[in-house]
Amino acid sequence: MAKIYLFFAVLTISWMTVVISGLRRGEDAVKVEFPPSTSTSFPRMVMVPSLPRLLEFTLCLRLKIESSANVENFIISYAIGSGSDSNEILLTANMNAPVNITLRVVNNLAVLQCPGLTRGVWHDVCVTWSSATGRVELVVDEGFCSNQVNGIATGMSVRAGGVLVVGQEQDTLGGGFDSTQNLVGDITQLMLWNEVLTSSQIFRVGSCLNKECKSLPCCAEKENTGNVINWLQTKFEYYDGAKTSSTQICK
Repeated sequence: MAKIYLFFAVLTISWMTVVISGLRRGEDAVKVEFPPSTSTSFPRMVMVPSLPRLLEFTLCLRLKIESSANVENFIISYAIGSGSDSNEILLTANMNAPVNITLRVVNNLAVLQCPGLTRGVWHDVCVTWSSATGRVELVVDEGFCSNQVNGIATGMSVRAGGVLVVGQEQDTLGGGFDSTQNLVGDITQLMLWNEVLTSSQIFRVGSCLNKECKSLPCCAEKENTGNVINWLQTKFEYYDGAKTSSTQICK
């Protein structure tokens, strides 16, 4: 029995080593797939810990939208309480012309146009927000698409203790889902920092994982792992058909 246990332990460790080294090389990764929602099924992942209070942040992920229609895809919803003003952070991608990314911070909306965002293609997406300046910035694909808006939730803070859901929009805390307010597609490399990264740091996050980064050491660990959400370490729970699988995001 001890030998069998040791075999599976070694197998598990070996798998984790492959995934971690692959993420650094930019060759292999684990993605989460979000199929379409129905009236009774709402595919999502829910962060087990909550977020701390945030006065600024940088949120980055790799995103592939697979919805067949030109609709708004709800990527991340972080909410406290219930009602239309409960979302402290709400990130969406609207595939209707003009194509844009929207970020709602403490119920203040920033609309950031990005015509280069297309369905069926992996995109690097980073958004930043600062309470001190009220500035929201968007960078897609290392600057292929970039935009900024000022005056968003200036002097305010994102409150701690809420529920973070990926793939659905919350109308009640941890629930109240609508089958038309969801994400159809895949994500990977979801990271959150409690600071505003500089443009060069954001570009570095993307380049650390792109196809030109072939060999170790590529980047320092801290350069491509968030200090609030770390894709490899932060615990999420999966519901209603959201599932993980391997992917070749840089091929």
